[in-house]
Amino acid sequence: LADADEVVTTFYPIQKIRTRLHHEFNTSEGKHYVDFEGVDFADGQKTTLSAMMDNGKVTLIDFWASWGGPCRQEISQNLVRLYKEYKDKGLNIIGVDVWDKIPDHKKAVESLGIEYPQLIDTTSNATDLYGVIGIPTILLIDKDGTIVRRGIRGEEIEKAVVELLNR
Repeated sequence: LADADEVVTTFYPIQKIRTRLHHEFNTSEGKHYVDFEGVDFADGQKTTLSAMMDNGKVTLIDFWASWGGPCRQEISQNLVRLYKEYKDKGLNIIGVDVWDKIPDHKKAVESLGIEYPQLIDTTSNATDLYGVIGIPTILLIDKDGTIVRRGIRGEEIEKAVVELLNR
Protein backbone atom coordinates (compact mmCIF):
# COMPACT_ATOMS: atom_id res chain seq x y z
CA LEU A 1 0.00 0.00 0.00
CA ALA A 2 2.90 2.39 0.55
CA ASP A 3 3.61 2.23 -3.18
CA ALA A 4 -0.05 2.93 -3.95
CA ASP A 5 -0.01 5.99 -1.66
CA GLU A 6 3.01 7.35 -3.50
CA VAL A 7 1.44 6.75 -6.91
CA VAL A 8 -1.73 8.54 -5.85
CA THR A 9 0.04 11.51 -4.21
CA THR A 10 2.41 12.01 -7.15
CA PHE A 11 -0.34 11.72 -9.79
CA TYR A 12 -0.38 15.14 -11.53
CA PRO A 13 -4.16 15.76 -11.43
CA ILE A 14 -4.16 14.99 -7.69
CA GLN A 15 -1.18 17.30 -7.13
CA LYS A 16 -2.97 20.07 -9.02
CA ILE A 17 -6.14 19.69 -6.92
CA ARG A 18 -4.12 19.66 -3.69
CA THR A 19 -2.29 22.82 -4.75
CA ARG A 20 -5.54 24.60 -5.64
CA LEU A 21 -7.10 23.62 -2.30
CA HIS A 22 -3.97 24.81 -0.49
CA HIS A 23 -4.17 28.21 -2.20
CA GLU A 24 -7.91 28.45 -1.61
CA PHE A 25 -7.32 27.76 2.09
CA ASN A 26 -4.58 30.43 2.21
CA THR A 27 -7.05 32.97 0.81
CA SER A 28 -10.08 31.91 2.82
CA GLU A 29 -12.08 34.08 5.17
CA GLY A 30 -9.97 35.29 8.08
CA LYS A 31 -6.70 35.18 6.13
CA HIS A 32 -4.81 38.20 4.78
CA TYR A 33 -5.12 38.80 1.05
CA VAL A 34 -2.25 37.49 -1.08
CA ASP A 35 -0.38 39.95 -3.26
CA PHE A 36 0.40 39.32 -6.94
CA GLU A 37 1.69 41.20 -9.97
CA GLY A 38 -0.22 42.25 -13.04
CA VAL A 39 -0.68 45.20 -15.36
CA ASP A 40 -2.65 48.30 -14.40
CA PHE A 41 -5.21 48.66 -17.19
CA ALA A 42 -5.27 52.46 -16.80
CA ASP A 43 -1.61 53.02 -17.70
CA GLY A 44 -0.33 49.67 -19.00
CA GLN A 45 2.40 49.53 -16.35
CA LYS A 46 3.32 46.57 -14.17
CA THR A 47 1.96 46.85 -10.66
CA THR A 48 0.76 44.75 -7.75
CA LEU A 49 -2.58 44.18 -6.09
CA SER A 50 -1.22 45.79 -2.92
CA ALA A 51 -0.30 48.94 -4.86
CA MET A 52 -3.90 49.19 -6.09
CA MET A 53 -5.38 48.63 -2.64
CA ASP A 54 -6.53 51.93 -1.16
CA ASN A 55 -5.24 51.64 2.39
CA GLY A 56 -7.90 52.37 4.94
CA LYS A 57 -10.72 51.31 2.62
CA VAL A 58 -12.85 48.21 2.39
CA THR A 59 -12.09 46.51 -0.93
CA LEU A 60 -14.02 44.21 -3.23
CA ILE A 61 -11.83 42.14 -5.53
CA ASP A 62 -13.68 40.82 -8.56
CA PHE A 63 -11.99 38.10 -10.63
CA TRP A 64 -13.74 38.32 -14.00
CA ALA A 65 -13.45 38.12 -17.80
CA SER A 66 -15.16 40.06 -20.58
CA TRP A 67 -16.69 36.95 -22.13
CA GLY A 68 -18.31 35.74 -18.88
CA GLY A 69 -22.06 36.34 -18.86
CA PRO A 70 -22.33 36.02 -15.06
CA CYS A 71 -19.30 38.34 -14.71
CA ARG A 72 -20.89 41.00 -16.88
CA GLN A 73 -24.20 40.63 -15.06
CA GLU A 74 -22.57 41.06 -11.63
CA ILE A 75 -20.73 44.16 -12.84
CA SER A 76 -23.71 45.79 -14.54
CA GLN A 77 -26.27 44.96 -11.85
CA ASN A 78 -24.14 45.47 -8.74
CA LEU A 79 -20.50 46.53 -8.88
CA VAL A 80 -20.74 49.68 -11.04
CA ARG A 81 -23.58 51.00 -8.88
CA LEU A 82 -21.89 50.03 -5.60
CA TYR A 83 -18.69 51.78 -6.61
CA LYS A 84 -20.53 55.00 -7.46
CA GLU A 85 -22.60 54.85 -4.28
CA TYR A 86 -19.90 53.88 -1.78
CA LYS A 87 -16.51 54.99 -3.16
CA ASP A 88 -16.64 58.19 -1.12
CA LYS A 89 -17.82 56.26 1.95
CA GLY A 90 -14.78 53.97 2.14
CA LEU A 91 -15.24 51.35 -0.60
CA ASN A 92 -12.62 50.42 -3.18
CA ILE A 93 -13.27 47.90 -5.96
CA ILE A 94 -10.56 46.25 -8.03
CA GLY A 95 -11.46 44.23 -11.09
CA VAL A 96 -8.94 41.47 -11.80
CA ASP A 97 -9.21 40.49 -15.45
CA VAL A 98 -8.39 36.81 -15.94
CA TRP A 99 -8.27 34.45 -18.90
CA ASP A 100 -8.99 37.31 -21.30
CA LYS A 101 -7.57 39.40 -24.15
CA ILE A 102 -6.84 43.08 -23.52
CA PRO A 103 -8.85 44.40 -26.53
CA ASP A 104 -11.88 42.42 -25.30
CA HIS A 105 -11.34 43.71 -21.77
CA LYS A 106 -11.19 47.30 -23.06
CA LYS A 107 -14.50 46.91 -24.92
CA ALA A 108 -16.15 45.43 -21.83
CA VAL A 109 -14.88 48.21 -19.54
CA GLU A 110 -16.29 50.81 -21.93
CA SER A 111 -19.62 49.09 -22.59
CA LEU A 112 -20.24 48.27 -18.91
CA GLY A 113 -19.21 51.74 -17.71
CA ILE A 114 -16.59 50.44 -15.29
CA GLU A 115 -14.85 53.29 -13.46
CA TYR A 116 -13.00 51.35 -10.77
CA PRO A 117 -9.38 50.16 -11.18
CA GLN A 118 -8.62 47.11 -13.29
CA LEU A 119 -5.64 44.79 -12.81
CA ILE A 120 -4.83 42.54 -15.75
CA ASP A 121 -3.62 39.10 -14.67
CA THR A 122 -1.21 38.46 -17.53
CA THR A 123 0.22 35.21 -16.10
CA SER A 124 -2.85 33.46 -14.59
CA ASN A 125 -0.93 33.69 -11.33
CA ALA A 126 -3.81 35.41 -9.51
CA THR A 127 -6.31 32.65 -10.18
CA ASP A 128 -3.77 30.07 -9.06
CA LEU A 129 -2.89 32.00 -5.88
CA TYR A 130 -6.57 32.34 -4.97
CA GLY A 131 -7.68 28.87 -6.05
CA VAL A 132 -10.16 30.41 -8.49
CA ILE A 133 -11.76 27.84 -10.78
CA GLY A 134 -14.84 29.79 -11.81
CA ILE A 135 -15.69 33.41 -12.43
CA PRO A 136 -16.87 35.71 -11.19
CA THR A 137 -15.19 35.13 -7.85
CA ILE A 138 -15.65 38.12 -5.55
CA LEU A 139 -13.84 38.69 -2.28
CA LEU A 140 -14.50 41.33 0.36
CA ILE A 141 -11.38 42.61 2.12
CA ASP A 142 -11.43 44.60 5.37
CA LYS A 143 -9.40 47.80 5.85
CA ASP A 144 -6.57 45.80 7.45
CA GLY A 145 -6.29 43.37 4.51
CA THR A 146 -8.25 40.51 6.07
CA ILE A 147 -10.50 38.53 3.75
CA VAL A 148 -13.96 38.86 5.28
CA ARG A 149 -16.06 37.15 2.60
CA ARG A 150 -15.25 34.96 -0.37
CA GLY A 151 -17.55 34.01 -3.24
CA ILE A 152 -20.27 36.57 -2.58
CA ARG A 153 -22.75 37.46 -5.31
CA GLY A 154 -25.85 39.50 -5.99
CA GLU A 155 -27.61 41.38 -3.19
CA GLU A 156 -25.32 39.69 -0.68
CA ILE A 157 -22.46 41.95 -1.84
CA GLU A 158 -24.09 45.21 -0.82
CA LYS A 159 -25.27 43.80 2.51
CA ALA A 160 -21.73 42.65 3.33
CA VAL A 161 -20.17 45.95 2.19
CA VAL A 162 -22.59 48.08 4.22
CA GLU A 163 -22.09 45.91 7.30
CA LEU A 164 -18.30 46.21 7.02
CA LEU A 165 -18.37 49.96 6.33
CA ASN A 166 -20.56 50.49 9.42
CA ARG A 167 -18.22 48.68 11.79
